[in-house]
Amino acid sequence: MWSKIVIVFIGALFPILINTYEGVRNADRLLINVVRSFGASEWDVARLVVVPNALPYIIAGLRLAIGRAILGVVVAEFFGAEEGLGVVMVQAASRYQGRCRVRRAGGVRGAVADHDRAGETSGRPPQPLASAAAGRWVMMFNSSRPWPVRN
Repeated sequence: MWSKIVIVFIGALFPILINTYEGVRNADRLLINVVRSFGASEWDVARLVVVPNALPYIIAGLRLAIGRAILGVVVAEFFGAEEGLGVVMVQAASRYQGRCRVRRAGGVRGAVADHDRAGETSGRPPQPLASAAAGRWVMMFNSSRPWPVRN
């Protein structure tokens, strides 16, 4: 149990620490000097200037940490659990002998390909064109190249 908590904690800790450090480091020196010139203590400088300037960095770190923590939960469930969904998935993968169908996690293309493979077991012929069309559609929206210009 504690090993899973440690994996999630370590995965989430570093994005928060790194972004908080960068936020504190990027605090405006001019504002710090102005607040100090008005006689503010170090606590007042931190409260009035440093924390408000670092808050966007801290929130960005929290957003990154949430994603890393969820990933850590999945990894910890696969490798550090004695019961639960991860253990069931690992046992099913170790018992796979080709008789059962394993679902692919590939977004739209994987879902269409699984739908095409369903035809293999239901008696209807597979439809490879639907999978190819879905692949082109996914590539069209994931592509880094500009849209083609038609003349």
